[in-house]
Amino acid sequence: MGEVSLKSQFPRLYQLSEEKEISLSNLISRKDLSNEWSFRFRRSLHAWEEEENSRLIALLDVGPCLHMEQSDSMRWKTGPNGLFKVNTIYKWCQLANGLKSTSTGLIWNTFAPLKSKFIMWSNIMQWWGLPWVVPGSLEELLQWWMSWKFRKKESQVWRAIPAAVICRIEAGVCWLVVGLPYGIGGLVVDALPYDYSATRECLENPHKPQYSGGIVVNPELDDGLKGWTVFGDAKIEHRASKGGNTYLVARHRHKSHDSFSQKFQLEKGMFYTFSAWLQVSLGNAKVAAMFKTPSGFEHAGWVVAKSGCWSMLKGGLVVNASGPSHLYFESNNTLVEIWADSISLQPFTEKQWRSHQHQSIDKNRKSSVKLIAMDDKGNPLANAKFSIKQQRPNFPFGCAMNKNILTNTGYQNWFRSRFRVTTFENEMKWYSTEFSRGREDYSVPDAMLRFASTNNIRVRGHNVFWDDPRFQPQWVKSLSSNDLLFAVNKRVNSIVPRYAGKVIAWDVENENLHFRFFESKLGPNASAMFFNDVHRLDPGAMLFLNDYNTIEQSGDVASSPASYLQKFLQIRSGGYRGPMAIGLESHFSTPNIPYMRAAIDKLGATGLPIWLTEVDIQGPNQATFLDQVLREGYSHPRVNGIIIWAAWSPQGCYRMCLTDNNFRNLPTGDVVDRLIKEWSHSRLSAGTTDSNGHFKTHLFHGHYEVTITHPNMVNSSVTRNFKIAPIKKSQQKLLHVKVSA
Repeated sequence: MGEVSLKSQFPRLYQLSEEKEISLSNLISRKDLSNEWSFRFRRSLHAWEEEENSRLIALLDVGPCLHMEQSDSMRWKTGPNGLFKVNTIYKWCQLANGLKSTSTGLIWNTFAPLKSKFIMWSNIMQWWGLPWVVPGSLEELLQWWMSWKFRKKESQVWRAIPAAVICRIEAGVCWLVVGLPYGIGGLVVDALPYDYSATRECLENPHKPQYSGGIVVNPELDDGLKGWTVFGDAKIEHRASKGGNTYLVARHRHKSHDSFSQKFQLEKGMFYTFSAWLQVSLGNAKVAAMFKTPSGFEHAGWVVAKSGCWSMLKGGLVVNASGPSHLYFESNNTLVEIWADSISLQPFTEKQWRSHQHQSIDKNRKSSVKLIAMDDKGNPLANAKFSIKQQRPNFPFGCAMNKNILTNTGYQNWFRSRFRVTTFENEMKWYSTEFSRGREDYSVPDAMLRFASTNNIRVRGHNVFWDDPRFQPQWVKSLSSNDLLFAVNKRVNSIVPRYAGKVIAWDVENENLHFRFFESKLGPNASAMFFNDVHRLDPGAMLFLNDYNTIEQSGDVASSPASYLQKFLQIRSGGYRGPMAIGLESHFSTPNIPYMRAAIDKLGATGLPIWLTEVDIQGPNQATFLDQVLREGYSHPRVNGIIIWAAWSPQGCYRMCLTDNNFRNLPTGDVVDRLIKEWSHSRLSAGTTDSNGHFKTHLFHGHYEVTITHPNMVNSSVTRNFKIAPIKKSQQKLLHVKVSA
C-alpha cells in the first residue's frame, strides 16, 4: 500500500505477467487446488526471476486472504467507473494467525493512525461544512454514510477517504487487497481511470457529469444553488426542464465574465480535467470555462453553446501556485443567458496521469500475440526456440527535414537511423517552388523525395496553400481575384499530380483558422474547393487542415477545438465530402498537458485521423517539456502520428534542435532516442513454445521477423515475417501467428 507496492518491488515480474486483471479469488482457488500460488508469465522465467517469484510467493503467504464463502468483492482492479464501493474495501480480512474478524472496527480502532483519522474527518467536514464530529468506530462511519440523507454522496465521500490512509496496516497483520491495476502490479488503490470520451453533438439532455462531478459540489444541480455563488454582476437561478432536468442559469449579464462560480482549493503539481454541459438562451455563443487563481486567470476550455440543446465543453488546467481558485464561465455575448449542468472537475496526481499513459499505450499501441510452431505435417512443435526482431514500428514517429540533408552525410546518417516518416520544412511550399510567377522549380523537393524513398522514409506533403499573407509568394499578394483563382488552380494541378502516390498526406490548408487570405479573395468556399481539387488529383492521400494553438494555448479561441470543428462543418457545407484529417502543429512553450489531452479528446470525437505535425518547444526546459508532449501524444488513443519540427540547419533550427552541428545529441535528442527505444522492441525477444507449440507475448504494433529453431525441423530453423496492426474492438484480442517449418 502507498509506496509499498508489488509493482514497485517486483517490476520485472509485473512486466512479464500475462494476467493483469485477474481477481484475487481466482488466484486463491488456483492455490487451493495446487497448494501453491500460480502466476502466468509470457515466457519461462530465468533463474534470477525465479528467485523474485519465490520472494513474491513468500510475501503473499503472509498477506491477502479472502473468506471464500463470500462474494469475490476484492479484485486486482476496480470496477469500470474506477470507484471503490464501501463493500470492496471493508469486507472480510483474515489475520495471519487464522482468526476471523469483521475488519471494519479492527482497522479503525486498532490500526488506523490517529493522524489518519483526523485528516480524513477534517477533510469530510470541511468539504460539506458539517459540524465537527469524530466517530467512535468505522461502523459509525458506514451507518452515517449509508443514511438516506447522504446516500447520493457516496462517490464524493469515498474520494475524500484514501484507502491507503484509512487502512495503513503495518507488520503484515492484515492486508486489504484493494487494487492491483496491473495484475500482480502493486498493493495500491487503483488510480481513477481517465475518461477519454467527449461528445460533439448538441443533445436534448446533457450526459451525467464525468467522475460523478469530481470535487464539484452539487454538479448536477440536484440540490438547488448549493455550492454556487454569483460571479460579477449576474443574477443566478436554479431551473428545471419539463422533463425534470435541473440546471444553473446566469441572466442579466452586463460583462463577459458575469456568471456563476464555485470555489476550489487547487494545488500546484496536480492535473485537473474539466467538463461541463452548456446552453445559451438565444442563438449561438462561444463560452469559456475560466479559473481565477492566485497567479492569474486560466482558460480551461471553450465551446460553441447553442440554444435548445446542450453542448459539451471539455478542457483542463494546471495552476502555477496553490491556493483558492474560482471557477466561472465567460462569453462576450452579454445578451444571452448561460446555462450549465453536469459540471466536473477531477484532480489527478502526476503519477496517476503517467499511469493513464502507460495503460493507454498497453491497450492501444500493443497486442497480445500467440506464436504457433508447427512441423511440415502441421503437428505442434513443443520446446521450439523463438527469436523475434522488430523491423519497424507501426506508429509514424518522425522528424522534419530540409534540403541540408542532400549534401551532409552526417545529417543523413543521423536521420535515417531513427526516423521512417518526415515532412519537408519549406521545400514544397509555394514560395519555394514558384518564387517568380510562371517559373516553377521542383528540383530540391524531387531530390529530397528520392532520398526519402531510397531510405524507406514516408513523406507528408507540406503544404499546398498557406493562408498567412506573410508567407505567400510576393507576386501572389497583389493579384486580382480572377488572377488569384487562375494561379491557385495552376498551383494545385502542378504540385499534387507531381507527388500523387508518393506522399502519404497533404496539408491542404495551413493555418486557415487564424488567417483567411484565400477566402477573403475567393469567397467562403475556397477551402472546400481546395480539398475537392486535391482529393480528385490524389485520392489515396490523407488531407489535413493544419493549424497551431489548438492544443498549445487554451486561451486562443480562434483555433480552439470548437473552432476547429466549426471549420470542418464549413468545408463540408461548401460541398466537400471526401476524407479529412486533423493536423495539430504543437508549437509549445510551457505545455498545459491536461488541456492538451482534453482538446484531443474533443477532436477525437469526430473519428478523424489526428497527427501532431510540427512538435517543438520554445524556451527553457525544452527536454522536459518535449518528453511530456511526446508521451501525451503517443499515449492518446486518438493520435495517429507525430512529426517533430527540428530540421537541422548549421545556422540553427526553427525553434528547437535535436543535435549540435556535429550531430551529437542535445538533451532534446536524448529524449527522442529514449522514447524511440521505449516505444519499440529494439532488442531481440526470445522464448520457448509450450507442449502445444504455443508461445505468447505482448508486442508493439509493427513489422517483425521471427526465427524458430527445433531439432525435428528439416532445416533446423526457419524465418518468417509478420505484421501486428491495431485490432478493432470487434476482433479477437489475441493475434495468432502460425509459423510452419
